[in-house]
Amino acid sequence: MTLIRTQSDVYYQIKPSKLQELKVLLEASKGNSLYDFGNRNFGNRFMVPQEPHTIWSTYTIRFTNTQIYKLLKKSIGIIENTEEYAEYLLNSVFVEEKSKNYSLPPGTLRLYSQELICFYNGKTWRKISL
Repeated sequence: MTLIRTQSDVYYQIKPSKLQELKVLLEASKGNSLYDFGNRNFGNRFMVPQEPHTIWSTYTIRFTNTQIYKLLKKSIGIIENTEEYAEYLLNSVFVEEKSKNYSLPPGTLRLYSQELICFYNGKTWRKISL
């Protein structure tokens, strides 16, 4: 029997800057293709569960390009009228790359499992669903 574990520092992260790339994929009729999460590095490090017969829930995540696009649009739609998002947009346009002081832009998604998806609202992480 295989156990599937979810852990807070094991996730896939998708930043709002991927929105345009996803839009291009959708226009190229690749909306129903599975989203390519790239390598299996999660969070800040590559992790292997220590328990035998255990895998991370992130290995079981399967979303299409359309689903990821909708999640990103939804997260941006929730935060687009906030002070944090306005500050992020202004900084991304007018501040030099070296002096930018944000590590995560508002609207960033973190996928921990197929059912547990969160987005960053500029202050905290909130759960979001399709």
